[in-house]
Amino acid sequence: MADPSSSRLGGFQVVVAVLIACVTLLNAIVAWRASLASQSASNADTAGLAATINLQEARAVNSILAYQHDRAYTEYVRFNLLGDLLGDSAQTASQGEADVLLRQSQEAYTLAQVVVDSFLPARYIRPDGTYDLQRQISEAMAEAAQAKELEPEGHFKEGDRLRTKSINLFGSLLLFAAAIWLFTAAEGVKSALRYLLAAGGILLMAVGLIIFIVFEIMGILI
Repeated sequence: MADPSSSRLGGFQVVVAVLIACVTLLNAIVAWRASLASQSASNADTAGLAATINLQEARAVNSILAYQHDRAYTEYVRFNLLGDLLGDSAQTASQGEADVLLRQSQEAYTLAQVVVDSFLPARYIRPDGTYDLQRQISEAMAEAAQAKELEPEGHFKEGDRLRTKSINLFGSLLLFAAAIWLFTAAEGVKSALRYLLAAGGILLMAVGLIIFIVFEIMGILI
């Protein structure tokens, strides 16, 4: 007749073997997902750094160009003002001097127009005659954003999110490793302690699985 205690021990060892197989499989899956999250976090950080470089480059280039146009605007105003002053002086000058002053006035106006046509975007000159430097820079940055990624903050936030996820998933691996150790110890114990060891392994495996579900499947707290 078979010994009932031996039968129970055999059944217990089968259950523990199945539990070890399950936790080993979970360990492999979680390790894979944690590694992917870590790699994705690194990629997000790299994209964030690239976007930061693009942003600084676009700001520098567009600011330099805008201030060049602002200096051209100063020349435009100077030539216009010179034309006005020469025209006013011609009003009180003698006939001969007036002709010269009017010619010089017209030349000044012509130079002002050359500046607008060749060096200065006329659309940024406000109705009151002032130059809208900030609008030019803003529009240039908007055009640059269509060609390159200029928003690093989103990438860095995504990197932090994925890094937190990876850390927590790697933490669950420690629980799985401890669960395997308890299951293995339970297999070698003949006394009732084996049930306590197995229960501890099940608890650790359950906690590790919950962490995996929360961070990987449900995406909570990430």
